[in-house]
Parts: sequence; structure tokens; C-alpha cells
Amino acid sequence: MSSRNGRSDRMQQAKRTLQIYLWIQTLGVIAWWALLFGYPPAVKWFQPASFPEAALTSFWLPDFVCIVTGGAFTLWAIHRQPAVVTPLLWAVTAAVVYPTLYCLFVSLRTDEGRLASAVMSLMSGAMLTLLLIQGVGDQQMAAFRPARLTARQALLWTLLQMALFWGLFLYVIPQAIEEVAIQLGWQRFEHVGQPLLAIALFVAASSIGLRSAYHMSMVGKGTPLPTATPPRLIVRGPYRYVRNPMAIAGIAQGIAVGWYLGSPWVICYAMLGAILWHLLVRPVEEHDLEKRFGDAYTRYRCRVPVWIPRGWRSGKES
Repeated sequence: MSSRNGRSDRMQQAKRTLQIYLWIQTLGVIAWWALLFGYPPAVKWFQPASFPEAALTSFWLPDFVCIVTGGAFTLWAIHRQPAVVTPLLWAVTAAVVYPTLYCLFVSLRTDEGRLASAVMSLMSGAMLTLLLIQGVGDQQMAAFRPARLTARQALLWTLLQMALFWGLFLYVIPQAIEEVAIQLGWQRFEHVGQPLLAIALFVAASSIGLRSAYHMSMVGKGTPLPTATPPRLIVRGPYRYVRNPMAIAGIAQGIAVGWYLGSPWVICYAMLGAILWHLLVRPVEEHDLEKRFGDAYTRYRCRVPVWIPRGWRSGKES
């Protein structure tokens, strides 16, 4: 009975996650278009200076038909027709991914319009996450789901996820922040040895992230995504010294990128990510780990800190 109740609670939590995000995205797209039409100079924030205004504003009808209406239908289906939620999510995701690729290609060609690329990339990532929460085949809807992968499959998926995360959070978003900073006239900082020191920090942080990913996939047989989380508790490698080495590595990488660019705003973005992860993501993740691994995780959490590494000498590695 308790097992069924647990599954039901997880499904309800996942359903709420889908609903909350779809409401945010649907209302956010409406608000964004209200901004563009209510304050036309804002169009320049999201596209290259050489593009005519119509190059962006002509997207309003596709956005309303595909994203706003599609999101509304999906919200309705979650309550009334659960069987069609998955195809509706795929349709809305396709409607978001297509303009995302367009924005990214425009930014690469013109070296402008990075803010639009960052916003659309975040939307695409969120929609793909919703698809993972919804699940495929016989999977139940769940925000946290143990992976059913071999070690090599887990390693491949982990490396692919890391490449996407690094591209978005360490390139696309920092470039967007820099573009906004330049437009607003915010100053950069410079000092002797800055590029080399920043690169050294980035390489060191990346090595920690890669080593953590190796243990997560080869030992835990899972990925960094909560919807394909390791079915085994990992206490090897960097996990012996700190509970969340991949989070620490990602934050240090973000700081390194900001240091290299001389951008205090990118560094603030990395630190804000640390705060949000600590306050919002970490408690939910640790609650799931405690439910799945019980006393083993409780003992691990007591011995190994969250942020400041220290040795973990008691017990065997699993």
C-alpha cells in the first residue's frame, strides 16, 4: 500500500511540475509579445541591428498558434485526456526547438541576437525535460526516475547531456549576458595573467566534472538528469569528498568563463546558479535519495559535506 501511495505522490508531483511550467511558458510568451508590441524599441534587444523589425514580429502568429494554443491544449489534456499529453508535448517541443535553432544560427552568423538564443535555448531545454518527466513506453510520469541503462549507455548519455549543458550554460547564456552588458555600457575588468588563470580554473573544474560523470555512469549506471538518475548510491571518486561535485564543477566553470571574459555579471550569474541550486534543487534531490537509499544515504550525508570537500574514510566504497 505504501509503495502504491509513494508512486501516486510522485506522479502528482510530476503532474504539478508539468502544469506549473506550461502555465509559466504560455503566459510568458503572451507577456513577451505584449512587451514587443507595447514597446517597439525592445525588438532590438532580441535580433541583429541589421535585421528589419518584421523579421522578429512576424513570428507572433506561429508563436500563438503553436506555443500558446499548444500549451493551453496540453494543460487541458493533463486533466481531461491524459492519453494525448505526450503527442501534445512533442508538438509544443518541436514548435519551440525550431525557432531555437534559427536563433542560434543567426547568432553564430552575425555575432548578435544572443539574448534571443539564450531565452529560446532555455525554453527548449525545459520542454525536453518535460518530455522526460512524462516518460516513454511503460514509464510512469515522474520527476525522479532511476535509470535502466548499462554502464556504457549511461556514460554515452551523460557525456551528451554534459555537452548540451556546457554549451547552454557556459557559452550561450554568458554570451547573452555579455551582449546585454555591452549595450548597457557596463565595464569589464582586466588584470595580469587573467586568461591563463581563468583557463586553468576551467580545466580543473572540467576535470572534476568529467571524473564525477565517469563514476556516476560507470558505477552508478545513471546520468545527471533526475529522470535517469543512478539506481546505486555513488561514494567513489569525487563523491568521497563532497556530495555534489558536478554542481561545484559547473559553478566553478561558470566563474572561470566570467573571469576569462572579465565580466563580473557572468560571475554573478554563476553564483546565482549556486544559490538557486542550493535552495531549490538540492533539498528535492536529497529527499529523493533519502527515500531510495534510506540509512545508507543518511550516513553518507552525515559524513560528507555539500560544498567544502573533506575526506570520507569510514566504510567501503560501493
